Amino acid sequence: SPVEKGIVTHPVFVEVVLDLLKAVSANITVGDDIQSGIGDGFQISGFRQMCRRVGVRLINLREIGFVKTACNGHFLENIYLSKIALDADVIINLPKLKTHSLCVLTGGVKNMYGTIPIGLRRKFHGEYIRNEDFSHVVTDIFSAIRPQLTIMDGIIAMEGEGPSAGSLRRLGIILASQDAVAIDAVATKIIGLNPMDIYTTRYSDERGLGVGDLRNIEVGGGEIDS
Repeated sequence: SPVEKGIVTHPVFVEVVLDLLKAVSANITVGDDIQSGIGDGFQISGFRQMCRRVGVRLINLREIGFVKTACNGHFLENIYLSKIALDADVIINLPKLKTHSLCVLTGGVKNMYGTIPIGLRRKFHGEYIRNEDFSHVVTDIFSAIRPQLTIMDGIIAMEGEGPSAGSLRRLGIILASQDAVAIDAVATKIIGLNPMDIYTTRYSDERGLGVGDLRNIEVGGGEIDS
């Protein structure tokens, strides 16, 4: 989608992250699983131009394929995950801070849902129509492919009927942590909700996949109340 709609993580935000990463490694790939349609989705969002400018490889995850992976989840025993993500030494997760009409918040945990094929994403949306059930599926997938670092784009957030039809809200924040669950908890508190009311946060905390209880999260760089 066009970047001004605020649906995708802003390519300028990603560009700054890439500039920092290039000081550490020359082997960097930007990827997402996007649907093939009329035109180039990466061109529409500005990611194609940005990655060319920075000199970093950009791929549609389906180009490399997906690997059947044991999940041992609440609903899922196995799942097909992006091969290139599984093979990566480090996964850096760059979600956008948005509300979600089904699971209330889409953040660090939900963003990893994009590492499975779009056909499965649609299938699960159709099969698990209750927030509690769908959030279990999202948590199942997160348990099988956890990022080593999550940096959330909360500069322009989305509220209301997210993740694609909401209203834009200028927050002007960036959240970063090795724990995607903790990021979601802090983001939820910032937007005025109880982190444990977000099922993906609660389930991840209960399964030991991250910390969702704000009492156990150290927040640096600024106070949540500010």
